[in-house]
Amino acid sequence: MVDADVMVVRRTPPAAPDATAELRYEAEPLIAEEWGNETASVLSDRDDTSQVSQSSWYLFILTFGMGGLQVIWSVQHANGSPYLLSLGMSKALLAWVWVAGPLTGTVVQPYIGIRSDNCRSRWGRRKPFIAIGGATTVICLLALAWVRELTGNIFAVFGADQKSDTAKSASIIGAIILMYCHDFGINTVQAAMRAYIVDNAPWHQQKTANAWASRVSEAASIISYALGYMNLPEIFPILGKTQFQVISVIGSFCLIGSLLVSCIFIKEHRTYDQQMTATKLSTLNSFGMIWRSARYLPPQIKKVFAIQFASWFGWFPFLFYITTYIGQLYVNPIFDKHPGLSNGEIDKTWAKATRIATSAYFLNAVVAFVGSLVLPLLVVAPSQKALEALTNDSPLESPRPTSSYGTILQSLRVLGKLQLPGLTLRRLWLLSHFLFAVSMFSTVFISSPGTAAFMTAVVGVPWMITSWAPYAFIATELAQHNAGLTNSRESIDDSIRRSNRLYDEHENTNGIGEAGVVLGLHNVFISFPQMVSSLLSSVIFKALQKPRGEPFDNSVAWVMRFGGCAAVVAGFLTMPLQDQTAE
Repeated sequence: MVDADVMVVRRTPPAAPDATAELRYEAEPLIAEEWGNETASVLSDRDDTSQVSQSSWYLFILTFGMGGLQVIWSVQHANGSPYLLSLGMSKALLAWVWVAGPLTGTVVQPYIGIRSDNCRSRWGRRKPFIAIGGATTVICLLALAWVRELTGNIFAVFGADQKSDTAKSASIIGAIILMYCHDFGINTVQAAMRAYIVDNAPWHQQKTANAWASRVSEAASIISYALGYMNLPEIFPILGKTQFQVISVIGSFCLIGSLLVSCIFIKEHRTYDQQMTATKLSTLNSFGMIWRSARYLPPQIKKVFAIQFASWFGWFPFLFYITTYIGQLYVNPIFDKHPGLSNGEIDKTWAKATRIATSAYFLNAVVAFVGSLVLPLLVVAPSQKALEALTNDSPLESPRPTSSYGTILQSLRVLGKLQLPGLTLRRLWLLSHFLFAVSMFSTVFISSPGTAAFMTAVVGVPWMITSWAPYAFIATELAQHNAGLTNSRESIDDSIRRSNRLYDEHENTNGIGEAGVVLGLHNVFISFPQMVSSLLSSVIFKALQKPRGEPFDNSVAWVMRFGGCAAVVAGFLTMPLQDQTAE
């Protein structure tokens, strides 16, 4: 349980600069996984064993919870709309329901971040929020899947008609409330899990840890979409009578199991016995600290936020409307040859079109998963010269030609054959923006669902990168700070000191720059543009959408082209981002 009157802890000043500042974002942590104790001690804070290199198995277990979260997200994304419409909800009301995700993400994640940053529970500072968020998500999802039955039973208790319009309206209202509570749980888990990864992975392996998070998520997406193709009520009749009920039960088991694995086998660093101040963390000053964190973040993190803000104007139309776009391409020739179809025939045609379009999601997930395995190996690693400089500049004795040191150099030579010279993470992210933009602009020429499915598969590459790169940049920055490392640019503590000069010294300034609040703020710059993009998409639909059953409705295509323009802006914003490759 999380103590409501949790105290705030004042951090000690960062350590003095050392040679490890030369090895920053582009220091490939895939190599670091094999480093021996001699090199690991050089790359870490001398008194902090948390910075010792961890194995790939450890990082996989650490990020395993992201897989269960992705299954839940996929269940909601792929099956939520048809299920809510089956309850009798209108499309206009459905649009407001889908605002729940970005809206709760904008508000909940920064708040959960600041609260978990300052949590002093004996269970850890992230695990209580993971548990609370996971339980909320599962309870609300299962209640949503059986909302019609629950509402009917309540009406039956009072002797009312279970099939009345009032019961139907009550089911819809209950579904809306449960959707918002469900998204609250999802955002709580996501905020805590992202900070959990930063806390428990060494700074020089943050890029690898976030690559593992991407791999686990994409593998979970493949499993989720594969399950969506099956007739689950026939295969698992004991789990439910409808597709949504069965897949909700399966998703709930996946979330609970994956979160338990990550929480049980990864030990959080102790925080409950740290010294506390007399300042209590209330809801009011929590939001004050969130605001101050937003104002005084380092320039590098601010650049990532700006890139994400522009990028997600483009990703929202693709993620929510790509199946509609592909389905429209399928129905165009049918509606053109058979005008005046009845509503029932139109419904059947669109049902088949939706199943065909959904297959493109599966291709997208497969490509993204393969990319998560391959692309991290292609990003440049630190040079041998940089590693030798790191070791020679340490206060320890200069390394002798030990077997561990020889293993480092051998690993460099082997992985160096896979890397593309000059391909840094920043450049990879930059290219992904323009690849996504070209894909969206290609809708001008696409005229068949097969070609559109191929385009959707190609977008799996930039999707994988955008699920990895920004978190890798932010996590590395935060983990370097937590390890006591400093960079030549303004550090987080520089920003905190600057903010302290602007406020009374007795005002609370703790919590600024911690992983939870920074990653929560990052989600604001992902969620808010989704809400704005949704409104702009509605304007485009209002102007260009044709009546249902008419062919060649290009309104969705124009919405996606708008997303391509946003991706171009994100690409230009990525250019000033620092590569910081070890030379």
